[in-house]
Amino acid sequence: MLSAHENAVLMRKLERYEGRVPHMYLDARGYVTVGVGHLLADLAAAQKLAFARANGSAASADDIRGDFESLLTLPGNRLAAYYRPHVRLTLPEQEIDRLTTAHISSFHRELQTIYPGFDGFPTPARLALFDLIFNVGASNLRTAWPSLNAAIRARDWAGAATHSRRAPPVSAQRNQYVRNLFEEAATVTQ
Repeated sequence: MLSAHENAVLMRKLERYEGRVPHMYLDARGYVTVGVGHLLADLAAAQKLAFARANGSAASADDIRGDFESLLTLPGNRLAAYYRPHVRLTLPEQEIDRLTTAHISSFHRELQTIYPGFDGFPTPARLALFDLIFNVGASNLRTAWPSLNAAIRARDWAGAATHSRRAPPVSAQRNQYVRNLFEEAATVTQ
């Protein structure tokens, strides 16, 4: 269970590294995304959200289709602001918060499954793992990081720090943030 302080830190850091974008855009890998890194896997996923028109009225399924499909004609890996002139709809702030909170809850359950005893890990280690799972996904974290997972199972936080680096497009700053958290966890448990 995350404390209120941990949740606040997590929200702040996720917004820092993922951004907080109220309109649809293409992420670094070319996927349609909105809010705080919320991937929209397909049009149906986008149409489930409460997008709004500029006048504040609810967007229709066709409105959402228009924005979603217009993005697919554009190049990927640009700043989110690049896509703003190509879309008409926005996601209200409370909907962005709801999605982010839902992601955190979902990832918390995943982390508890992947790492038995997760809730007893030092706070910095938990925050590092939240950042990793948010960025790489639960399945990838579970299967594509054997050295990191071995270190975590051994509660070897210094080893986890060594094996936590993600490849670009993840920034060096974000990688350093996660490494620092694991290193801090190592000092907490000594």
